[in-house]
Amino acid sequence: MLRKPFVAAAVCLALGYSVISCPTVSAEICWAKVDLVGQTVEMPVECSSSVDGSQGSGSGGSAPQVCYLDGVVVDCWKDGLWWSSSHRSYCTVEDPLPGDPAWNGHRDSKGNPTGHFLACMVGSGKWNHFWYPAPPTTPGNGGVDPAVVISSALASLSLHPPTVGVGAAVLKDLPEMGLATYIGAPLWLWVNRHDSLQWGSHTLSASVDEFTATATARSTQVVFDTGDGSVVTCRGPGDARSNDWDRLRDESPSRCQHRYMVRSETGNRDDRFTVSATVTWTVDWSTTDGQYGSFTFEIDSIDNPSLYVAELFVYPVPWPS
Repeated sequence: MLRKPFVAAAVCLALGYSVISCPTVSAEICWAKVDLVGQTVEMPVECSSSVDGSQGSGSGGSAPQVCYLDGVVVDCWKDGLWWSSSHRSYCTVEDPLPGDPAWNGHRDSKGNPTGHFLACMVGSGKWNHFWYPAPPTTPGNGGVDPAVVISSALASLSLHPPTVGVGAAVLKDLPEMGLATYIGAPLWLWVNRHDSLQWGSHTLSASVDEFTATATARSTQVVFDTGDGSVVTCRGPGDARSNDWDRLRDESPSRCQHRYMVRSETGNRDDRFTVSATVTWTVDWSTTDGQYGSFTFEIDSIDNPSLYVAELFVYPVPWPS
């Protein structure tokens, strides 16, 4: 049985980072301390609360929120619960212990619980429970806008543009063309998985007075624009090609790859295809006053490789006599 517990914010355990704290709202700018591999750096972030006390949107907006039941205005928040129009009830996130049977059917390949349970009040002491794959987005609860606090903390992380990796090389028969690949060959694609600011997961926390917002930002996909009108979407960072295997046949283990079916103009070194990448980051956040939400943002690559696509010539071999 699921029980109705007190919902508190998660403990902030940053990967390589300390807690980001904004202790004052006396000005629009406060200071965050970030531990970058043993070096503590202070930087300004925006941590201002709403001056008019209006409710902000749990999805990141700042306009006042109005909640309805059959066209009648109802409170968006009551006793720490928020109004869910889809369930026509006041609800909160209620996750059972990891070993609870309620998680059966909602675990990943390693057996870890995934998603969240929403507990909605249906009567005095009675609750219905609903599983969701992602944290729900709540109506705003007034005061500080969580999106402002989280976005400021994320800015202080200074996430890096992705570095594009391609399984191309300077071909022995065409050294003058620079970085090149063959038409129809599987071209491996990747971003630097060893730089957690390009691809990784970071948990951070930001506070304003008694209000604390906790968020986990994780890279969830990378989209490669291969320059020939195609895009390749990869759910992981791809696999780097570190040796000179058969470039005509070897497939990327993650299948994060592309095959060019159009070649460059023969002998024209400037007729090339530029490969760029866009990494999507997903941010799931919660606050100490019971708000939850999620949003995504993208970071584009800057220094992009260009490739010459050569045609593979197969020379006839005399039939043995």
